[in-house]
Amino acid sequence: MIKLIATDMDGTLLNNNKEIDIRYYDFIESLQEQGILFCLASGRAMHNMINTYKKENENLILISDNGACIKNKQEYLTFSIAKNRWMKVADFCDKHKIAYSLNGIEKSFVSTECDKNYHKVLTSYNVNFEIVNKSQIDEEIVKITIYDEKGSEYLYSKLAIFNDELDVVISGNVWLDIVNRGVSKGSAVQKIMELYGIKKEEVVVFGDYHNDLSMFEKAKYSYAIKNAHEIVKQKAYAVCRYDNNNCGVLHQIEEILKKQ
Repeated sequence: MIKLIATDMDGTLLNNNKEIDIRYYDFIESLQEQGILFCLASGRAMHNMINTYKKENENLILISDNGACIKNKQEYLTFSIAKNRWMKVADFCDKHKIAYSLNGIEKSFVSTECDKNYHKVLTSYNVNFEIVNKSQIDEEIVKITIYDEKGSEYLYSKLAIFNDELDVVISGNVWLDIVNRGVSKGSAVQKIMELYGIKKEEVVVFGDYHNDLSMFEKAKYSYAIKNAHEIVKQKAYAVCRYDNNNCGVLHQIEEILKKQ
């Protein structure tokens, strides 16, 4: 019996226009009415996830910032990065002209030294951000988002030096995320499982990229969306018949529930 479904957003639940097909709203509510917990797990900031989902659903569980923040109803659980650590990364990025943002719970922060082209990128993702002198930030920072059009693997080669204190994770073709050690989508899913007493065989997860693999380890039924990275497909329990532009997650869940 399935009790928890967790899915990535970009490239998995969202279509290529970064939108949710309207069919998902009623479908997710119908799952909740059946007693199934539904969780969105993303590298996006919490405020951005809420803005992207758009429709109010107080029972929807949100995992943001690659596991660094969990919203369960009206309660938040965060795994923030110590200021001295995120400042080291920020100083490095400023020195090497690498675009980055610092994710808080209600908004993100962009250094005054950051290239203005990055502002346009964040705006395209509907990110609520403030341009500040980083030394003046007092808010809790849960994740550092790094961006470069040259690609995430290129970025990783530069930022891997911070792996001794933090976890550097490839989260997309041009995106890199830095979080506290041990923080991941998988660790957040594990927290939810423990909170509700859910077993591995009662969990279904969906993903498309490297940062979703930690979730795959927590579920018996891990599905790679049809358009997923090849490595993700190899690690998955199975591959969805449809891609993110054709409600692949929705159709796969329907098939799973028919067999219960």
